[in-house]
Amino acid sequence: MNDSLQVIPLRHVDAERMMELISALVSSAGSGQAQGGNNQLKVIADTSSDRLLVKGSPEMIAKVQEMVNQLDTTPTRRLSGLRVFRLKYASAGHIADMLRGLLANQSINSAGATSTLESASLNDASSTGAAINNAASDSLGSSAAAVSTSSTSGTSTGVGGRPFSIIADETQNAVIVNAAPELMFEIEDAVNQLDSRRAQVLIQAAIVEVSGDDATQLGVQWALGNANSGYGVVNFNNVGASATTLAAAALAGTSTAGISAAASSIAGALIGIGDSRKDSQGNTEFYGAILQALDSSTSANLLSMPSILTLDNEKASILVGQNVPFVTGSFTTSGNNSNNPFQTIDRQDIGINLNVIPHIGDNGTVRLEVSQEVSSVVPGSTGNASGLITNKSLINTTILADDQQTIALGGLMRDNTTTRQQKVPGLGNVPIIGRLFRSDNDSTQKSNLIIFLQPTILRDGGAVASVTERKFNQMRVLQLVIDKNGTIKQLPLSGTEGWSGNVSADYELMPLNPLIPKRDQAPKSTSQGFTRVDSPNSGITTYPLNR
Repeated sequence: MNDSLQVIPLRHVDAERMMELISALVSSAGSGQAQGGNNQLKVIADTSSDRLLVKGSPEMIAKVQEMVNQLDTTPTRRLSGLRVFRLKYASAGHIADMLRGLLANQSINSAGATSTLESASLNDASSTGAAINNAASDSLGSSAAAVSTSSTSGTSTGVGGRPFSIIADETQNAVIVNAAPELMFEIEDAVNQLDSRRAQVLIQAAIVEVSGDDATQLGVQWALGNANSGYGVVNFNNVGASATTLAAAALAGTSTAGISAAASSIAGALIGIGDSRKDSQGNTEFYGAILQALDSSTSANLLSMPSILTLDNEKASILVGQNVPFVTGSFTTSGNNSNNPFQTIDRQDIGINLNVIPHIGDNGTVRLEVSQEVSSVVPGSTGNASGLITNKSLINTTILADDQQTIALGGLMRDNTTTRQQKVPGLGNVPIIGRLFRSDNDSTQKSNLIIFLQPTILRDGGAVASVTERKFNQMRVLQLVIDKNGTIKQLPLSGTEGWSGNVSADYELMPLNPLIPKRDQAPKSTSQGFTRVDSPNSGITTYPLNR
């Protein structure tokens, strides 16, 4: 008997699944599996168009057709076309937007909204979201779709007669789908793949700044004369107050209050000699000299370590600083004008500002879009009439790092040396004696700023709990080394000393559970010898060590 070939289209069941069912039935019946002979049956699944290719005798093909007719039916739970998908990890609103764009063959932007979909709010107070009634294309892979919406009937029919409606219930984080049975297979597969746990990234930054300023000043100024014969002054302005200020104070009168007030503005060691008196005509005559010497040094070692945890592909920001007001404008009254004076203020964030967006790759690398800003108000600029002066260091970059790899984002190394000298021409160059006619002011400024960044991928809840416990332990170590009287018991060199048992103290480094009251936590001894101590003389209450 000659074999025949027949194509059997499927409507509801997947082609591969149908082929498995047919093969199992034919094999159990003892037909179609014999090698050779006239009863050989071949079944091929065409997954691209959901159909079966059957080759065999007409009798065998007829039996297969009968099996397909009985098996290719819609499951009972999907006859109504209504499903509620309760999500575990993903956002209901985001999944609903993705499904609408998928079924309507529309592109989804970064915010998760489609370009042509319309929405209507729900009247039910127990759920929120948008009810979208759209028509899908005849095939999910088609390149164009005719979308129709209806705000009155609540249903719509698209090309191929496949209506669908998707509602996002944000209160229960669920997606309600009403669609044709043939679409429900695709929707269920999409939801199962999209509703997965997203990895998180812990970004730890270290901002190290070391700066120092050194300045030296040495100068001699002198003045002499009277109102009749004239005055002689050696005056320099690079070492603070000048000799002319002191001379003017001396000429103002016999009181030393003016001279003392003028001399108080000179920093450093000050040696002054001189005298002033009135002659027979009542004119003031004076002589005097000022020797000023100053050596100043300023150093700073700043270390800031901000850290932040965020989801993959989500922007995270952390700001540690102050909101400082800046005067942007003012209005004052003049004359008899009745207008009220006022100032306009613009507040800006000053401090450490970290903005980052992590992107985790399949190979474990992390691409980071980083914006790191370090700013501060310059000391002494508060009373500046033109406004506050701020220091600002800003880095905007995109880097690629491995998991737990420390990256140096960038930095600045600055060395500024300034030398200022004022002298009397000729006399200031004479060895030894020239020092009486010269003033020197030298300053050196050094600043080193480096910013480090380390991403750590946290893929499950255990990794997050481990990081949280480590951070909490660091804070508890610093907290418990100080008793209630403010006395430092012992400060470990690092937070790991407590865990390794190197801290010789009778107090605990970490409670069993910080959320459980002390009275509910039973004490017990530990391998490190830590025990509960409630002595009134100890000044602290401790907890047993939990491992």
